[in-house]
Amino acid sequence: MRNVNSYKRIVIKVGSAVLANSNGIVNQSILAAISEDIAWLLKKNKEVLIVSSGAIALGRKKIKLSDSLTLAESQALAAHGQIELMSAWKKHLNKFSIPI
Repeated sequence: MRNVNSYKRIVIKVGSAVLANSNGIVNQSILAAISEDIAWLLKKNKEVLIVSSGAIALGRKKIKLSDSLTLAESQALAAHGQIELMSAWKKHLNKFSIPI
């Protein structure tokens, strides 16, 4: 594995299983830890890109549908969950004055 100093841009992919628990609730402690790591990377003058899943998992909390989703149902859950997902990222990244 290479040293982080050898990279200019770092892409962090955070999946649904990391961000949301089985009840569709944001895992705040994980998001806080990732946000702290992002702040550290930015202080090292790294470009950081976040690819975040989780919108559908979070949307499932409010909209009860079967496990087998149609495209339209997936889109509805994602649209609903995206609001909570971005609010959670904003809450944690704001602690480090990092805009989203």
